[in-house]
Amino acid sequence: MAATVAHEVAIYSVCQVAAYAVCWKASERLMPKAPDRAFSADALYGIFYYPALVLLALDATVRLGADVTTRWEGTVRSSQILGRLLLSRMLVHVPYLFLKRRKEDRKMLPLYLTHHAIVIVVYGLGTFRGRAHFWGAANALCEVTNCFCTVIELFACVSSEAKERWKTLHRWNSMWFSISYCALRLMLFPMVFLWYMNDVITHPDLSWAKVGNAERILYPLANLMVFGLSVNWALPVVRGTLRRLFGTEEQLAMAAETAAAAVANETAAAVAGRGEKESGEFDAPSSSARLYQRHTSLIKSAQ
Repeated sequence: MAATVAHEVAIYSVCQVAAYAVCWKASERLMPKAPDRAFSADALYGIFYYPALVLLALDATVRLGADVTTRWEGTVRSSQILGRLLLSRMLVHVPYLFLKRRKEDRKMLPLYLTHHAIVIVVYGLGTFRGRAHFWGAANALCEVTNCFCTVIELFACVSSEAKERWKTLHRWNSMWFSISYCALRLMLFPMVFLWYMNDVITHPDLSWAKVGNAERILYPLANLMVFGLSVNWALPVVRGTLRRLFGTEEQLAMAAETAAAAVANETAAAVAGRGEKESGEFDAPSSSARLYQRHTSLIKSAQ
């Protein structure tokens, strides 16, 4: 059985490499202004990959979650495909991460590698041993967030004109990204962990007795570790959503530009005012100074 599974995972991996090659070429044609070709190809790949994962995870969760026996011993075709897709994609994506050149991706590389290593170990275990598929499917429901994240990544690869044309979609997508992130990461992982522990406590003969030490230790540990990564990424997610919904960053930039212009005007007025003062004609603050003070307050309020 292990040889058959390994053969299938190899086939899935080859197919994923081919799919990435197609997305790479397509991104060159569709998104020539993308900041990074590897990043844009990854975004295109996610258009099809993440919805497929969500449908498979949802089907397996519903069909295996009915009772404790199916949660710990049951498998369905959707859970098997889900495990092979996740395992093969992580194996392909680990070297692919090193192709990305954006500063943000280079900074996040250690966290990405940690996440991928956890997925490879846990879903590899479930794929090859065929146990406890429900827990992997339930945790994989978090991939809903990546459907919205993919749209955000696509917007980062298109022209300013396209961003302006579809800005309403961008804002709504950002809002749903944050909502799904809170529900299907910050709330889902603790709920799955508690469900897991409840089965262990209330039905030990039907849960832990049916799996090995690897599942007993690695499954809950991986759940908590991915939850920790999700908490670490939560603040940037919220900041990005607020920026897109309310334009805080744009407002601050406009205020800064106006204030800079006011400083330039004040400098010129100060030079002219010195001569006016010497002639007795300068006896009130200049309007540019008042403009500068007003926009300085605007910057502070925007921050």
